[in-house]
Amino acid sequence: MTLTESPEEADLIRDTATAFFDRAGGVRRARQLRDSDERYSPDVWSAMAELGWTGITAPAAYGGAGLSIAEALPVLEAMGRVLAPEPLLSTILATELIRVAGTGGQQEEWIPALSQGRTVMAVAGVHSRRSCRLRTNLQIQWDGESLVVHGEAGFVPDGGLATAIIALSADAPEGVIVPVASGGVRVISQPMIDSRDWAMIEFDHVRLPATARLEAAPEMFDAAIDRATLAGCGEMLGAMWEVYDRTLAYTKERVQFGQPIGSFQAVQHRLARLYTELLVADASVRGASEAVATDQREASALASAAKARCNAVARLVSKEGIQFHGGIGVTDECDIGLFIKRLRITQFLFGDDSWHIDRWATHRGY
Repeated sequence: MTLTESPEEADLIRDTATAFFDRAGGVRRARQLRDSDERYSPDVWSAMAELGWTGITAPAAYGGAGLSIAEALPVLEAMGRVLAPEPLLSTILATELIRVAGTGGQQEEWIPALSQGRTVMAVAGVHSRRSCRLRTNLQIQWDGESLVVHGEAGFVPDGGLATAIIALSADAPEGVIVPVASGGVRVISQPMIDSRDWAMIEFDHVRLPATARLEAAPEMFDAAIDRATLAGCGEMLGAMWEVYDRTLAYTKERVQFGQPIGSFQAVQHRLARLYTELLVADASVRGASEAVATDQREASALASAAKARCNAVARLVSKEGIQFHGGIGVTDECDIGLFIKRLRITQFLFGDDSWHIDRWATHRGY
């Protein structure tokens, strides 16, 4: 399927994605998957592949839609609005890494499989590159004509769903594609409050052929991770706008002192501030996505600014969402809590505040 980039087509993609995930079950499906201890729905993933979304940023030459992150945002936002747990972010990151650092043979082997949803690939070690706290000891070394991978990486998104893993070196701009079935690979589930699939991956001197290596300039790796970071920001935007919309609607229903709390001026001011902050975050993500798509000189700084802004607004929208809902907002029966948990975890995905603020400051010469 070929997707286009005109405003009309963007609206069509947004409407299609919204209707698709609503039919799939909306937030109710996320709750059902959590309660059944399932991490995602293979049927929904297959349907996403048929729509071209699993290869949404993959080159058209390899069966992908060939869209930029900016053009893919409507699908990502729709996923965030219903807390869809399908491994699209991991697929986008893996595709981008192979696209910039893979050989022609690796691209021909893996990108079509990712684009068609036939393979789920996780990326281990990305957090060590974008965190002041989460470190990994992953090492990739040569032993004759073979590569040996040793070490471990925690908090790997979709690690338990993957059939292959990209292991990123802790101290070099390189990685290696590791089939999960390789001897010496151990996947340990790490349940998190957002109910998505997380895992620790251990590599015990895993031996691989030289053809498994990914290598590129450091800025190429960073650019690929930036694109995945902004894709994650797209999901965050969807979740944050959904919390705002639900909270606004609830303030019109919740009655205190004989009238809806939404009629109180203090509440209106707080909602207005929240709306403004969301608009700024929204604009930051869209501006950074356009900059990354067109390889602008300050793209990396703008990507970090967008992620830091989303993290800050996520905290604000979470706090206000709970406070305006009152006691029910912290109960499991209220869907707001599910969004708060997802947003809490995504604040650390692809880089926390400290890392991105420091990176932005460095770009600005501070």
